[in-house]
Amino acid sequence: EGEATAERTPEYASFEELNGKTISMLTGAPFESLISSKIPDVKEYTYYSSPSELLMALRTGKTDAFLNNTAIADLYVNQYDDVAHFPEPLKEAVFGLGFSKKYENIAAWETALTEIPAENIEAVWNKWTSADESKKIMPKQTWKGKAGTIRIAMGDSMQPAAYINAAGDVLGFEPEIILMMAEKLDYKVEFVPMEFAALIASVESGKTDACAGSLVITEERQKVLHFLPYHETAFVLIVRAKKSSGAGDRRFGG
Repeated sequence: EGEATAERTPEYASFEELNGKTISMLTGAPFESLISSKIPDVKEYTYYSSPSELLMALRTGKTDAFLNNTAIADLYVNQYDDVAHFPEPLKEAVFGLGFSKKYENIAAWETALTEIPAENIEAVWNKWTSADESKKIMPKQTWKGKAGTIRIAMGDSMQPAAYINAAGDVLGFEPEIILMMAEKLDYKVEFVPMEFAALIASVESGKTDACAGSLVITEERQKVLHFLPYHETAFVLIVRAKKSSGAGDRRFGG
């Protein structure tokens, strides 16, 4: 399954080749120093408000590479033949669900997460990063919710981790994992969609109890949130492909 990606040659394959090029990232993502530690001579940094806008900028030649995480990279490489994984990761990282430090039942959610088998989480990741849209259906909250309701701020454009469709439904592997935990604990979940940049402030201000949406655990974020780590990721660059190969689903090593 992984071999198909090898036939697709990235336009740039070494950090050195990206000197003098334009590199993009999400607005508010603090990664210029990480990138410049590998690519000292970036021509220009540009910023976009959603991953889909980053993708469009890359495919239309407005930028040469953009930084994101492996979930976004897996999805876009599976969906489009003209984009490719840049071969070297910038930095290993871990995705987490961020809870308010004042939320009283964090321990129960932590336990519920540890009880979900790793292969079940991997299956959810693979479902949402695949090119097969027909599989991307959220489970229904059929349980009673005797433990109460938790309000979770959810990124509205962080596909495949968390996003909303035209009908306003919350989709993605993060809300699905949260519902797997909630069912074990008999909590109802109220998802509150918002821009990525507003997630942490929503929890800090007490409007929501927790937040999710492609949040990578950092020391800075851990000062304000209690994180439940649920999947390894890495900061990676996504570049154009030199040539396309046969269609079909492609996965990038984990």
